[in-house]
Amino acid sequence: MAGEPSSIDHTAPSVAPSHRMSEIAWYSDSLARASRRELAAYVLLAFGFTWLVHASFVVFDIRFSLVFGAPGMLVYKLGLLGPLLGAVAVSGWTRGWRGVRELLGKALRWRFGWRWYLVAVGTVPCLYVLNLLLFHERIPHGYACFVFPLAPILGQAWVVMAEEFGWRGFALPRLQYLFGPVGAALLLGVIWASWHLPMFFVPGSPQHGSHVLADFASYVYGMTCFTVVMVVLYNRSGGSVLVGMLFHASLNIAAYVIRIPASVDVTNLLVGAMALMALWWMPRPWFGRGGTVPGLVDGVDDPSLPRGFRHGPLAGDRC
Repeated sequence: MAGEPSSIDHTAPSVAPSHRMSEIAWYSDSLARASRRELAAYVLLAFGFTWLVHASFVVFDIRFSLVFGAPGMLVYKLGLLGPLLGAVAVSGWTRGWRGVRELLGKALRWRFGWRWYLVAVGTVPCLYVLNLLLFHERIPHGYACFVFPLAPILGQAWVVMAEEFGWRGFALPRLQYLFGPVGAALLLGVIWASWHLPMFFVPGSPQHGSHVLADFASYVYGMTCFTVVMVVLYNRSGGSVLVGMLFHASLNIAAYVIRIPASVDVTNLLVGAMALMALWWMPRPWFGRGGTVPGLVDGVDDPSLPRGFRHGPLAGDRC
């Protein structure tokens, strides 16, 4: 996400030290109002662009495909740009090129603890492999547990760049400031899952199934659990979009590569346990406005302001 929303008025007159708390309250309210407006604009643009493009599958009877160069793949990949375009548009409108540079620059924040790299890359594949090991005796003989479809694996670079600048770079810090880290995770999980809704009606897509309501409910649950972990990664990395890209790519690649028979699939339980464990590393307080939000207000370093108004990584996460 870009830094400080431009709609906050920095020209307000300074106040005496005895009125410092009033100034802080004014700044907090101004930041909250700006965050709400920018979130509303972002969601409208991200959903509007993606849903309009993906509606082409139905309107023009385009067959979904993950084959390079196929019309279905081109339409699918184009629609994924909604979050990126929405984040860039709102950042540019509110803060100009500086806001866009700060948003895109979050992908270059790589100086964080190596353990968070391991969490980002290894968590979901380990859960899937654990599922296979727990029920290996019940897996049919000759069943191919591992496949390597080249096109969707190579396509993850486009997927994560199209999505993560919007969901984690732009929306997450604002939601976290307004609702706290756990509140933001719950809301963003539902929003992120709902953005995929049109694909539940497109045969051949990863989300399509025979029971739309049940499939979508399960999808919302899974995406929310994954978002809890991604909120932890975002905060522990000091507001890095790169770590979100790594987790997102690892999640998708694991889903394509590791095949679990439906009769022994307990990944929903394992993913839920993962989210509960992630709460241990979640910043406190879990709910409510304020608190430390890396990357929300870049450039505001006044030590007398609340922690939520100052940028920078959380302490103790360099190992």
